[in-house]
Amino acid sequence: MPSFRNACLVESSRSSKSRKNFFAGWFPGAKEIAEMLAYFEAHTYLGADLRDAIALANRVAGRQPTKFTAWAWGNFAIPTAA
Repeated sequence: MPSFRNACLVESSRSSKSRKNFFAGWFPGAKEIAEMLAYFEAHTYLGADLRDAIALANRVAGRQPTKFTAWAWGNFAIPTAA
């Protein structure tokens, strides 16, 4: 079994599909975990650089989006202690 360090070095030069196959035999369920991480890489912050798309969305909206904490404070009632 390859060392983790060597696997990381090799992994950095592989495509997403070959990474799934490379890690698949390490332990039961590794293939599924690799598939999930490949999905995250392709479709979340781990994937493409979305700064241009976010800037466009901000221009279209005409303002910065509301921060979640500000929205939550304005939209959730805080129960009083009994």
